[in-house]
Amino acid sequence: MGKIEKPSCTYRRSRLRWWVVRHRLHHRYTDTESDPYSAANGLFFSHVGWIFYKIKYPKLPLVQKEDLCRDPVVVFQHRYFLELAFLTCVALPTAIGHFWLGGAWEGLLYGGIIPRVMIWHCT
Repeated sequence: MGKIEKPSCTYRRSRLRWWVVRHRLHHRYTDTESDPYSAANGLFFSHVGWIFYKIKYPKLPLVQKEDLCRDPVVVFQHRYFLELAFLTCVALPTAIGHFWLGGAWEGLLYGGIIPRVMIWHCT
C-alpha cells in the first residue's frame, strides 16, 4: 500500500479523467499489483480503502487516455471540477431546499449529503 491521503473535501471523489484512467487500469490488470482496487488487498481496501491511499502504478502510462483529452465534456469537467462539485453538491441542493422545501439544511442533507453517501456505497 502507499501513503495515506487526506479524504477529498468534495462529495465526488475526483475529476472524471482521473477516475476513467484508473478504471481502465483496473479492468486491464484486474487483481494484480497494478489494479488500483485489487481484492488481493482485502475487502475494505477494494471497497473504500483505496480512496485513502496514494499508490504509484507503474503501468498507468500504458493506459489509453488520449480520447479523454479530446472529449469536450471531459475537458470541461476537468477544468471546472471544483466549481461544478460545489454547485451540484452544496449550492443547488441547499437552494432547492430553501426555496421549495422551506429549509436549506434539509435540502443540503437530503439533496446533497445523503445521495453522495449512497452513491459511494452503491458503486
